[in-house]
Amino acid sequence: MKKESSNMNAKVNTATTHTRIVSRRQFLRGTGGVTLGLPLLDAFSRNLKAQAAEPGYAVFVGEMNGVQQSPGFGPEPERFWPTQTGAMTTGSLGADTGRAMSVLSPYADKLAPIRGVVFSFDGNGCGHSGGGNQVLTAHKVSPDLTKNKSLAMGESVDHFISKALTMREPLALYAGPKYGYINDHISHRGTKDVIVGENNPWIAYSKIVGMTGGDVAAQKLVATRRKSINDLVRTEVKELLGRKDLSADDRTRLDLHFSAIREIELSLATEFTPDKVAELKAMNGLHRTDPNRLKVVALQQDLIVFALASGHSRVAFLQVGDGTDGVAYTVDGATVPSFHHISHRINSDGAEGTPIVGADLMHHKIDRIRLTSFGNLLGKMAATKTPTGSLLDLGYAVWTNQIADGYHQYKNVPFIVAGKAGGYLRTGQFISVTKVVNNKLLNTLANAAGVRKSNGELVDDLGDPSNPKGTMPELMA
Repeated sequence: MKKESSNMNAKVNTATTHTRIVSRRQFLRGTGGVTLGLPLLDAFSRNLKAQAAEPGYAVFVGEMNGVQQSPGFGPEPERFWPTQTGAMTTGSLGADTGRAMSVLSPYADKLAPIRGVVFSFDGNGCGHSGGGNQVLTAHKVSPDLTKNKSLAMGESVDHFISKALTMREPLALYAGPKYGYINDHISHRGTKDVIVGENNPWIAYSKIVGMTGGDVAAQKLVATRRKSINDLVRTEVKELLGRKDLSADDRTRLDLHFSAIREIELSLATEFTPDKVAELKAMNGLHRTDPNRLKVVALQQDLIVFALASGHSRVAFLQVGDGTDGVAYTVDGATVPSFHHISHRINSDGAEGTPIVGADLMHHKIDRIRLTSFGNLLGKMAATKTPTGSLLDLGYAVWTNQIADGYHQYKNVPFIVAGKAGGYLRTGQFISVTKVVNNKLLNTLANAAGVRKSNGELVDDLGDPSNPKGTMPELMA
């Protein structure tokens, strides 16, 4: 494996307080149980501020080994990005058949691919690990934990958003085996504190619906207990509504609380069909194998949409493959070599080996497979409706990579943003920038999800404090 070192001097991080935008669904707490505390009312306290508007949804997909793009491996042609910057339509993107992104043409008006994003810092002995440490954090790579063991020196944007919106961690999922060389290395709670994703869809589903195993009887017990709590609090709400000293704001808060109870009841009735549950069970134990990779990704996508729609999560992260993803994809009906080897263009995990003939075209076709899979996620989010819009209209999904290409470069790292975030993001355009540090993109995504600083200003300071503050106005509507 090619290696990159870091000689950056460490700087002290400074903490910043950010505002949590409270949503009605925040009355739902925990896995397997519910705490439904009544809201504090003006009749008892005159200092409570009204709730803010409900925020949207954020999904992050982290892939491995870069993409086939130019400049990359010398004279290779560009096969990833759209042909032209600016406005994109289904027709124009679909006609770009020589480019991997053409497979996303059905969602052209909801896309904002961004070329030119860079990482500020070198890796510390392994390009794959160091890139994954930075892609969602914009923090330096650990100076003491090196090579394949490196971690980020700060929090990732998925955790930052989820903590701000829900006071909980994001739903963390993983697709593929965990061989132990570079496993979970992208999502972080904080300094050198990596979040471990669940790579077994059946176990992930069991956790989401409140089971510790696969026991359907346990699930029914959880639902019964939750419903009894709902009935209890509903009675208290009705009694409070009978008070004559309630202000208009009090009644608004109680109405929101009553709506929260109804949402929980609806989420309790939300479950996978028996066929989907059977599909999850059938994958139990087979989720690590190469032939099942895309099936596992699809099931994890189903779980993400399920979790968002049911109120379990507002933010989800999916890591696809381990850090040097060696999955053997099926391309044009034939099994090709290790994807990691293809990304290097040689039969090796390192810098030397026999060339793989046609590796660049194989990489391009694998990019198309991976983006097709991402398109499936977008379709599922677009098809899932809420009273105020689809998950894709109210939120967004981001497809990215730990590195730019097989050379382990940290420039032109691919980011594809999909979704309008309630109108905050400007989509239907291909954005090309010049060496914009990824922290500005992460700031923009945090703002799009509804997070603000404690003083109400836009978030502009995620990542290492040595990075230039700011956002990406090119992406904002």
